[in-house]
Amino acid sequence: MNPRPVHTWFVFVWVGVTVVIVAAGLGAGQLLMALFPARLFASTRFSPWFAASSLVLGLGSLSLTQAVAAVQRERQAQFRNRLHTASLCGVLFVAFQAAALQHLFQWQNPQEVQVSDRTLVGVAASLHLLHFLMALFLLVYVTVQAHYGRYDHEYT
Repeated sequence: MNPRPVHTWFVFVWVGVTVVIVAAGLGAGQLLMALFPARLFASTRFSPWFAASSLVLGLGSLSLTQAVAAVQRERQAQFRNRLHTASLCGVLFVAFQAAALQHLFQWQNPQEVQVSDRTLVGVAASLHLLHFLMALFLLVYVTVQAHYGRYDHEYT
């Protein structure tokens, strides 16, 4: 079986939707920092946004598991809805991570950068965010393909 060719318009839709989702996440992160400035959390060692991002990451994983179950039972509408929920969780994850990283680095003492635990956490969180952005890029691909009827119970 030959794979279907990827058309130029599909690539534009895929990349366009991904850019919109990432921009929405980063914009929401900036909004969070404007509404809840880092000084509100100055007494905490690490930003509570990290906890919030872990929560939406778990919810997104649950949505993806439910999406697989839905497509295996040929419930296409439910499948697409779960993919949309996972994408929304992805936007929220990007927002919470952006706010957490901004909070983390805003309170970083420049003289302690080489020995600070905040630096290590910041680098690890930044790498995780990059990894997540790649996963979000692929999630958008699957979601767009799902709207074109690409997946069914025999595909999974």
